[in-house]
Amino acid sequence: MVMRWLKCAINAGICFLSLMASICGRSRVAKTPQQQEHLRSLTPGQLTAMERNGTPFFVYPDMAKNQIYVGSQKEYQAYRRLRPDGGPSPQDKLNAQHAADMASYLKQDAAMQKANTRDLSDPYYFWPSFFELAL
Repeated sequence: MVMRWLKCAINAGICFLSLMASICGRSRVAKTPQQQEHLRSLTPGQLTAMERNGTPFFVYPDMAKNQIYVGSQKEYQAYRRLRPDGGPSPQDKLNAQHAADMASYLKQDAAMQKANTRDLSDPYYFWPSFFELAL
């Protein structure tokens, strides 16, 4: 199982779901409209603690496959041993990368808008003056 976790560093999103499947061992497909509504109400990419009949359990939604992975306290402890730092989920990493990309894009966009404003105000700014052409 640890070897599978190391491989997951490469394909974070796909492997995280396979890790959850291997730890939990149980997945439930949302078949009824009520189950599908409950699946949509769960936070994507995040474990959620729940309790039923006094028994605590944890669920992880997989929206793409319309299912949830269900685990007990024992499976949750196994998950925490594999991710002791409680680091960001793969989705959190993708969101952070997207935010960094957008910040870079907006910075470049602002520079281009400034250059366009300069060019439109004086389209011949890069030409030498007529006095320099005579030399």
